[in-house]
Amino acid sequence: MWQSTVRGRAVPQACAAHPGFVARDRLATLLAVVFVAGWTLTVTGCHGDKTQAQSLSAGDSPRRLAMKVQVAPISRGSITTDLELTGNILPLRRTLIVSQVDGVIQSIPASGRKIEAEIDGRRYSEMLSLNLGHEVNEGDVLVVLDPTEYELQLAAAKARLEQANKQLEDLLAWRRPETVRRAAAMRAEAAARLERAKTEFERVQTLVNQRAGAQQEYDHAMAELKFAEAGLERAEAEYQEVTAGPTESQVGIARAQVAQAAAEVAIHQDRLNRTIIRAPYSGIITERYVYEGERLTMMPRVELMELIDVSLLLVQVSVPERYLGLVQLGDWVRVQAAGRDQAVPGMIVLVNEKVDYETRSFRVRVAIENHERRLKAGQFAKVAFPISAASDTLLIPAAAVVFSSGQPLAFVYEPTTGTVVQRQLELGLQGQSTYEVRCGLAEGDQVVVHDPAVLADGMSVEVTSAAPDQPKSAEGAN
Repeated sequence: MWQSTVRGRAVPQACAAHPGFVARDRLATLLAVVFVAGWTLTVTGCHGDKTQAQSLSAGDSPRRLAMKVQVAPISRGSITTDLELTGNILPLRRTLIVSQVDGVIQSIPASGRKIEAEIDGRRYSEMLSLNLGHEVNEGDVLVVLDPTEYELQLAAAKARLEQANKQLEDLLAWRRPETVRRAAAMRAEAAARLERAKTEFERVQTLVNQRAGAQQEYDHAMAELKFAEAGLERAEAEYQEVTAGPTESQVGIARAQVAQAAAEVAIHQDRLNRTIIRAPYSGIITERYVYEGERLTMMPRVELMELIDVSLLLVQVSVPERYLGLVQLGDWVRVQAAGRDQAVPGMIVLVNEKVDYETRSFRVRVAIENHERRLKAGQFAKVAFPISAASDTLLIPAAAVVFSSGQPLAFVYEPTTGTVVQRQLELGLQGQSTYEVRCGLAEGDQVVVHDPAVLADGMSVEVTSAAPDQPKSAEGAN
């Protein structure tokens, strides 16, 4: 059986019709034979060495070059498949600071920071007042309004309260002995005046009956009598009132007037206190909208500053409805913020009970710790929710998997032959850097992890260095 030489390799003629043979049709075979014959004649003519020509035609092909590869073993471990969603990082709290009273801004406290710069030969040095990026503690002063108007209103309210208290004291002191004695004396005086008026009226009446007196004198005596009777009646009522004391209704009214005056004082005191605007909690100023000298009003509302609390951040994402049963309060997830190399742990703290009828998704908020302020509110972040897992299963590095027409493949290194064997795989869960292998490989198999896409079944390879073993557990994104 003679041999043909194609591309420097000796191939038995019996393999020419084999599907794996390089010349797949007659034209390729004919060209190969012509090339071999011409190459053999050239060698013989140039060197005149029949031995060398006979040796080449005998099929001694040059040694095939082996491709250098790296391999990794197939081992058992755990794997988790994640649902990866993108959301926004929100602050724990966000507050727009507004004034609750009208007034003119008197001052904004200094922040402790200073601008020092030299531009075009001019030097600038200025102490900065509170502005964006400045940190404040709970209770720190943010803005001070001119308090003059509210101080005057408070002083007037305090005067009205003092007057109401004095009236109540007088009412409660109604039964003082001197007051009772004065009322009794006035009643006795009124009784004596009435007795005298009666005597005078009887005298005048007698004279008139005897036709010795004038009608005008009679009328005057009658008027004096009635006046004396009314005076006694009034004095008696005053005496009864003094001895009886104030009624419950009178005391209640007086007390209500005192309470109303006290409430008015409290209102004006509160308004005066509100001229000093303080931070409701510790946080960072992210915006400032006003300056000294501006007038603030409650209506329409004037915004002063924006304050946020970033000690704890919340990542809000929309989860598709089909994962409703797989996302629970208290679950731990991984959060990868934009611009950060490492993911941080997060906990699901809020799950909306409403599914949006347009997007068919529900909102979830994940809390992440941020005391070191490595993350900023407003960043994009990817949240990985673990939705399925497998333990004690075969794992293959993702770098070892090649997809051909949608079919996953891997190349297993055979140390006895120095070649690789192509294996079709059935994959399960997909992790961050590994796959679950359900069929096609066995524990301990060595798979190529460096450029497996350039390999072919049966190709000779040379293992340069073994890749590090894959981790025993893996997490990934779906």
